Amino acid sequence: KTLVALIGLGIIGNTGYQALFMTGLSLTSATNSAMIIAALPVIVALLGTVLRIERASPLMWLGVGLGTAGVILVVSARGVHFSADSLRGDLLVLSAVFCWSCYTVGVRQVGRGVDPLQITAITTTAGVPGLLLLGMPGLLREDWGAVTPKTWAALLYAGLLALVLCYVLYNRAVQAIGSGRTALYNCLTPLVAMLIAWLTLGEAPTPVQFLGVALVISG
Repeated sequence: KTLVALIGLGIIGNTGYQALFMTGLSLTSATNSAMIIAALPVIVALLGTVLRIERASPLMWLGVGLGTAGVILVVSARGVHFSADSLRGDLLVLSAVFCWSCYTVGVRQVGRGVDPLQITAITTTAGVPGLLLLGMPGLLREDWGAVTPKTWAALLYAGLLALVLCYVLYNRAVQAIGSGRTALYNCLTPLVAMLIAWLTLGEAPTPVQFLGVALVISG
Protein backbone atom coordinates (compact mmCIF):
# COMPACT_ATOMS: atom_id res chain seq x y z
CA LYS A 1 0.00 0.00 0.00
CA THR A 2 2.84 2.38 0.90
CA LEU A 3 4.74 1.48 -2.28
CA VAL A 4 1.71 2.19 -4.50
CA ALA A 5 1.13 5.53 -2.75
CA LEU A 6 4.79 6.53 -3.18
CA ILE A 7 4.67 5.61 -6.87
CA GLY A 8 1.62 7.86 -7.25
CA LEU A 9 3.41 10.67 -5.42
CA GLY A 10 6.43 10.14 -7.68
CA ILE A 11 4.29 10.66 -10.77
CA ILE A 12 2.75 13.81 -9.25
CA GLY A 13 5.99 15.23 -7.83
CA ASN A 14 8.33 14.30 -10.67
CA THR A 15 6.44 13.76 -13.93
CA GLY A 16 3.72 16.31 -13.21
CA TYR A 17 5.84 18.95 -11.49
CA GLN A 18 8.81 18.85 -13.88
CA ALA A 19 6.70 18.78 -17.04
CA LEU A 20 4.41 21.61 -15.92
CA PHE A 21 7.24 23.74 -14.53
CA MET A 22 9.61 23.44 -17.51
CA THR A 23 6.80 24.03 -20.01
CA GLY A 24 5.46 26.96 -18.01
CA LEU A 25 8.93 28.47 -17.66
CA SER A 26 9.30 28.47 -21.44
CA LEU A 27 6.06 30.46 -21.78
CA THR A 28 6.61 33.06 -19.06
CA SER A 29 9.49 34.93 -17.45
CA ALA A 30 11.83 33.53 -14.81
CA THR A 31 10.81 36.41 -12.53
CA ASN A 32 7.12 35.55 -12.83
CA SER A 33 7.94 31.90 -12.14
CA ALA A 34 9.95 32.78 -9.03
CA MET A 35 7.09 34.93 -7.75
CA ILE A 36 4.57 32.11 -8.22
CA ILE A 37 6.86 29.53 -6.60
CA ALA A 38 7.00 31.81 -3.55
CA ALA A 39 3.45 30.61 -2.82
CA LEU A 40 4.70 27.06 -2.12
CA PRO A 41 4.94 27.36 1.71
CA VAL A 42 1.44 28.86 1.85
CA ILE A 43 -0.08 26.09 -0.28
CA VAL A 44 1.72 23.35 1.69
CA ALA A 45 0.53 24.80 5.00
CA LEU A 46 -3.04 25.10 3.69
CA LEU A 47 -3.07 21.54 2.32
CA GLY A 48 -1.66 20.13 5.55
CA THR A 49 -4.31 21.94 7.57
CA VAL A 50 -7.28 21.14 5.28
CA LEU A 51 -6.31 17.45 5.02
CA ARG A 52 -5.57 17.35 8.77
CA ILE A 53 -2.13 15.89 8.13
CA GLU A 54 -0.20 18.68 9.80
CA ARG A 55 -1.93 21.63 11.40
CA ALA A 56 0.09 24.84 11.15
CA SER A 57 0.48 26.83 14.38
CA PRO A 58 0.04 30.63 14.53
CA LEU A 59 3.83 30.96 14.74
CA MET A 60 4.16 28.83 11.59
CA TRP A 61 1.71 31.07 9.72
CA LEU A 62 3.70 34.12 10.84
CA GLY A 63 6.88 32.53 9.50
CA VAL A 64 5.19 31.65 6.22
CA GLY A 65 3.84 35.18 5.88
CA LEU A 66 7.19 36.85 6.56
CA GLY A 67 9.09 34.47 4.30
CA THR A 68 6.66 34.81 1.42
CA ALA A 69 6.57 38.62 1.73
CA GLY A 70 10.36 38.66 1.69
CA VAL A 71 10.51 36.57 -1.48
CA ILE A 72 8.00 38.90 -3.16
CA LEU A 73 10.22 41.88 -2.37
CA VAL A 74 13.39 40.15 -3.55
CA VAL A 75 11.84 38.98 -6.82
CA SER A 76 9.65 41.99 -7.64
CA ALA A 77 12.66 44.32 -7.52
CA ARG A 78 13.68 42.80 -10.86
CA GLY A 79 10.28 43.50 -12.35
CA VAL A 80 7.21 41.25 -12.46
CA HIS A 81 4.92 41.53 -15.49
CA PHE A 82 1.77 39.41 -15.42
CA SER A 83 -0.18 39.76 -18.65
CA ALA A 84 -2.47 37.88 -21.03
CA ASP A 85 0.61 36.83 -23.01
CA SER A 86 2.19 35.12 -20.02
CA LEU A 87 -1.07 33.81 -18.50
CA ARG A 88 -0.71 30.28 -19.90
CA GLY A 89 2.83 29.92 -18.63
CA ASP A 90 1.93 31.44 -15.25
CA LEU A 91 -0.95 28.97 -14.80
CA LEU A 92 1.29 26.04 -15.72
CA VAL A 93 3.89 27.10 -13.14
CA LEU A 94 1.11 27.51 -10.54
CA SER A 95 -0.09 23.98 -11.38
CA ALA A 96 3.48 22.76 -10.93
CA VAL A 97 3.63 24.36 -7.48
CA PHE A 98 0.37 22.61 -6.55
CA CYS A 99 1.84 19.26 -7.69
CA TRP A 100 4.96 19.78 -5.58
CA SER A 101 2.84 20.84 -2.60
CA CYS A 102 0.82 17.61 -2.88
CA TYR A 103 4.06 15.64 -3.10
CA THR A 104 5.48 17.36 0.00
CA VAL A 105 2.38 16.82 2.15
CA GLY A 106 1.92 13.29 0.77
CA VAL A 107 5.46 12.21 1.61
CA ARG A 108 4.92 13.47 5.15
CA GLN A 109 1.81 11.30 5.51
CA VAL A 110 2.73 8.20 3.47
CA GLY A 111 6.46 8.05 4.11
CA ARG A 112 6.37 7.70 7.89
CA GLY A 113 8.93 5.10 8.93
CA VAL A 114 10.34 4.71 5.41
CA ASP A 115 13.99 5.55 4.78
CA PRO A 116 14.28 8.89 2.89
CA LEU A 117 16.70 7.31 0.41
CA GLN A 118 14.11 4.64 -0.39
CA ILE A 119 11.43 7.32 -0.80
CA THR A 120 13.69 9.22 -3.20
CA ALA A 121 14.51 6.09 -5.20
CA ILE A 122 10.86 5.03 -5.52
CA THR A 123 9.39 8.45 -6.32
CA THR A 124 12.15 9.46 -8.74
CA THR A 125 12.02 6.14 -10.61
CA ALA A 126 8.22 6.38 -10.81
CA GLY A 127 8.50 9.78 -12.46
CA VAL A 128 10.96 8.69 -15.17
CA PRO A 129 8.64 6.87 -17.66
CA GLY A 130 6.29 9.83 -18.00
CA LEU A 131 9.14 12.30 -18.46
CA LEU A 132 10.79 10.09 -21.08
CA LEU A 133 7.51 9.76 -22.95
CA LEU A 134 6.90 13.51 -22.92
CA GLY A 135 10.50 14.34 -23.77
CA MET A 136 11.10 11.70 -26.42
CA PRO A 137 10.19 13.88 -29.44
CA GLY A 138 12.72 16.48 -28.33
CA LEU A 139 15.36 13.85 -27.58
CA LEU A 140 14.99 12.40 -31.09
CA ARG A 141 15.29 15.84 -32.70
CA GLU A 142 18.31 16.89 -30.64
CA ASP A 143 21.67 17.34 -32.40
CA TRP A 144 23.76 15.66 -29.71
CA GLY A 145 27.03 16.55 -31.44
CA ALA A 146 26.24 20.23 -30.94
CA VAL A 147 25.78 19.92 -27.17
CA THR A 148 28.67 21.77 -25.50
CA PRO A 149 30.72 20.54 -22.49
CA LYS A 150 29.24 23.45 -20.52
CA THR A 151 25.73 22.13 -21.19
CA TRP A 152 26.73 18.58 -20.19
CA ALA A 153 28.23 19.97 -16.98
CA ALA A 154 25.00 21.83 -16.24
CA LEU A 155 23.01 18.65 -16.87
CA LEU A 156 25.31 16.68 -14.55
CA TYR A 157 24.94 19.32 -11.83
CA ALA A 158 21.14 19.34 -12.19
CA GLY A 159 20.94 15.55 -12.11
CA LEU A 160 23.32 14.71 -9.27
CA LEU A 161 22.94 17.72 -6.98
CA ALA A 162 19.74 19.63 -7.73
CA LEU A 163 17.72 16.41 -8.08
CA VAL A 164 19.31 13.33 -6.47
CA LEU A 165 21.07 14.87 -3.46
CA CYS A 166 18.46 17.58 -2.98
CA TYR A 167 15.56 15.11 -3.07
CA VAL A 168 17.17 12.89 -0.44
CA LEU A 169 17.77 15.85 1.87
CA TYR A 170 14.28 17.25 1.20
CA ASN A 171 12.53 13.95 1.95
CA ARG A 172 14.58 13.52 5.10
CA ALA A 173 13.66 17.04 6.22
CA VAL A 174 9.93 16.46 5.58
CA GLN A 175 10.03 13.48 7.93
CA ALA A 176 12.18 15.21 10.53
CA ILE A 177 10.55 18.66 10.85
CA GLY A 178 7.33 18.37 8.84
CA SER A 179 6.12 19.47 5.43
CA GLY A 180 5.24 23.05 6.39
CA ARG A 181 8.58 23.93 7.93
CA THR A 182 10.48 22.19 5.13
CA ALA A 183 8.56 24.09 2.43
CA LEU A 184 9.28 27.36 4.24
CA TYR A 185 12.98 26.94 3.42
CA ASN A 186 12.00 27.26 -0.24
CA CYS A 187 11.97 31.00 0.45
CA LEU A 188 15.77 30.89 0.67
CA THR A 189 16.08 29.92 -3.02
CA PRO A 190 15.74 33.48 -4.42
CA LEU A 191 18.20 34.72 -1.77
CA VAL A 192 20.84 32.22 -2.84
CA ALA A 193 20.20 33.07 -6.50
CA MET A 194 20.52 36.78 -5.70
CA LEU A 195 23.84 36.27 -3.89
CA ILE A 196 25.23 34.11 -6.72
CA ALA A 197 24.14 36.72 -9.29
CA TRP A 198 25.84 39.41 -7.19
CA LEU A 199 29.13 37.50 -6.98
CA THR A 200 29.25 36.10 -10.51
CA LEU A 201 27.27 38.54 -12.66
CA GLY A 202 27.81 41.77 -10.76
CA GLU A 203 24.06 42.29 -10.22
CA ALA A 204 24.13 44.34 -7.02
CA PRO A 205 21.01 43.91 -4.82
CA THR A 206 18.74 46.91 -4.31
CA PRO A 207 17.73 48.28 -0.87
CA VAL A 208 14.27 46.73 -1.36
CA GLN A 209 15.89 43.32 -1.92
CA PHE A 210 17.92 43.68 1.28
CA LEU A 211 14.64 44.36 3.12
CA GLY A 212 13.24 41.20 1.51
CA VAL A 213 16.28 39.24 2.72
CA ALA A 214 15.66 40.46 6.27
CA LEU A 215 12.02 39.33 6.10
CA VAL A 216 12.92 35.88 4.73
CA ILE A 217 15.53 35.31 7.45
CA SER A 218 13.05 36.51 10.09
CA GLY A 219 10.46 34.09 8.74
